[in-house]
Amino acid sequence: MMIILKNIVGCERQTLEMDEYVPFAIEFGSKPLQLIYWRGGDGTRSLIEIGINMKNGAIHSISLISINPMDVNETKEQNTKNLPEKIGLPIFDISDWNINDTSEYSNRFQNEFCSGVSLVIGSNFLVVSFKKAEIPVQYVRDDQVRFGFSQKGELSTLEITGLMDGQIEALKKAI
Repeated sequence: MMIILKNIVGCERQTLEMDEYVPFAIEFGSKPLQLIYWRGGDGTRSLIEIGINMKNGAIHSISLISINPMDVNETKEQNTKNLPEKIGLPIFDISDWNINDTSEYSNRFQNEFCSGVSLVIGSNFLVVSFKKAEIPVQYVRDDQVRFGFSQKGELSTLEITGLMDGQIEALKKAI
């Protein structure tokens, strides 16, 4: 099951890392005491992990660990999606997570390994799309990161904008 938007909170300090080993990793704000993780991808060649504050469902981190090179496309086009956009960070609905017993480490993860992800690399942006999700109808933006949500509130895309040439090159090496 995809993660669902519950609310939006104010923006946080953001750090973005891109290198030749992990395509990208983003953290928002300071690290909460306990995180839970939603993981998506195909379960073999692609993995994206989203860290969520266990107390309130606020997003803390996003890491694209790996992606199947067959699911990567490059484009020269500009990223010009004109959909409604709210400023802030998403809080996800975590009501169906088994967070009462986090002593068992595996209870901190919710896996959606049949979703698959694709990646579009532009001249100064990237877009991660979840293959089973519906198209976005609204966005939530915090600085360089835009979260696309479907009509049902499901996370359907992640966009990182304003990337420099060196960041794009590091991303391509990691793939």
